[in-house]
Amino acid sequence: MSFDERWDYPADHPIKPEQAKALIAGDLGAQYRDILARACSPIYWHSGQPQVDPRIQSSGTVTYASIGNETVGITAAHVVRGFQEAKDNAPCVLQIGNAAYDLAIIAIDDDLDLAVLRLPATVVNNLGKPISPLSLCRIGDVVQEQRGVLLAGFPGEDRLEGDAIGWGLFVAIGVARRVSEMQITWSPDFENHIPAAGIADLKRNKNFGGISGGPLVGLFETVGGSLQYFRLAGIVVQADNVFGACDVVVARRLDSPKAAALMQRVMQTVAR
Repeated sequence: MSFDERWDYPADHPIKPEQAKALIAGDLGAQYRDILARACSPIYWHSGQPQVDPRIQSSGTVTYASIGNETVGITAAHVVRGFQEAKDNAPCVLQIGNAAYDLAIIAIDDDLDLAVLRLPATVVNNLGKPISPLSLCRIGDVVQEQRGVLLAGFPGEDRLEGDAIGWGLFVAIGVARRVSEMQITWSPDFENHIPAAGIADLKRNKNFGGISGGPLVGLFETVGGSLQYFRLAGIVVQADNVFGACDVVVARRLDSPKAAALMQRVMQTVAR
């Protein structure tokens, strides 16, 4: 977890920098991690035949979002295309968490690199953990450069396979690096890292392939900082080997005109 060294802490904010760092390293940081853990799961595929090859072929992350009383999954389109290509080549089984999943696409846009999936109650009930979907109906606050964001996903590098699969959830609490019309970027700030008890420090040159499809959440507050709230702002679409290359994670903004139109179509489809 880190504050970007280029970030100017608001001079008149009621919470001083040292207090903020203590909160992030303590209970507030733990609360943020719990929010993200409940908002996403790994999505992955394998042969389904232990005698052939039981290993996971590839994986990504799916973010849970709510539309009224319905829960949908949002991921990167290239994750879905990767599964479809694998299935075209040989039989394979798709899962989200512990639940077997028959791919059901509500909408997909390869240019945006976004896909929205229908999640039946039978899948949600068998994920293996409680979830708290993020609202799609309350997107509107705009993430600003050098202001707070959260992001998460399941790097394939951290996966442990054996009799049971262990998934390592990556969580970042930091600030947005750049915000354009289409995307929000984040990068690690190793110089200003804030250690937290029980959380391993982020290593340099880590391979983050697998977090595509994970949530990027914007942190917002009312005037004067008396109330803080959060919104689903984007979906990670680029993260593989980024720290060895350009040190940037890229998320597609959900409030960009094209993405907002896609989500509007999704909401209309789900409401039927």
